[in-house]
Amino acid sequence: AELAACGRQARFRTKPELLIAMLRAQDWDRLPINTIIFDHLYLTPDVVQAITELERHWISKEGKSDLAWWGGQWLRLDEILKRLPARKFKAIWVQTSNGRRRYWVLKRRLRLHTLYHGEVALTVVFSKTSRDATKATYLVSDHDWSARRIVRAYARRWTIENGHKQEKHLLGVADYQMTRLAAIQRFWLLNLLAYAILVLTRFTSHSLAEELIPEVRTLGQARQFLDVMISLAVVWSIIKLANIYNAEEIVRLLAKGLDSADLALVLQEQPP
Repeated sequence: AELAACGRQARFRTKPELLIAMLRAQDWDRLPINTIIFDHLYLTPDVVQAITELERHWISKEGKSDLAWWGGQWLRLDEILKRLPARKFKAIWVQTSNGRRRYWVLKRRLRLHTLYHGEVALTVVFSKTSRDATKATYLVSDHDWSARRIVRAYARRWTIENGHKQEKHLLGVADYQMTRLAAIQRFWLLNLLAYAILVLTRFTSHSLAEELIPEVRTLGQARQFLDVMISLAVVWSIIKLANIYNAEEIVRLLAKGLDSADLALVLQEQPP
């Protein structure tokens, strides 16, 4: 609504449009990636066309509501799943962010109604968590790879979901309540800055970190480490100020904020 009010509604772009813009802006000589992996929200004819023009391949998750040509008629993927014999599914092991997991997979070459006008056969992998499961994940690819290779390649995309979870639970992305564009922009800048600090903390070797938190491997542990360091810094500040002020004055100083002279005093010596 704000963009429309100021005559800039043309700047609004959908997720597929943003993906296409990002792909076309890449320097592919410096980014030697041959396969683009994305979920079903981006699987559109325009995205597929853009990737094809860049001479790259793609793998995507597809929704069960899409239609595929099967037995002389267009059927939903979940309807096709019911017609596939369970004995045809083969077990594979895939390394994921949560450890090794077993999937039951079956590959078929199908034409999808929404892509290439249903004229080009693509690789469709039906992936289930057990051989007898009645639900499946549907992976689509322009590769003629094995089902095992496609599932393993797509599993690498799951780190994005881990990132979403970290943003929501650690940095409050799911709870923001801004409605104005300027506020939303500031929020995301601060959010990305906080994320960068946590990542740097995660990959910074510090003897005190090893003593307080043996394994700083996740962003959650990084935030825990920063909480401890901030607490130590506050305690150290109070110790330094106690050389000059009494307890009541220290509380008053901390409540109103330190001036430059008090801050210089605290910074004269670092905590052990």
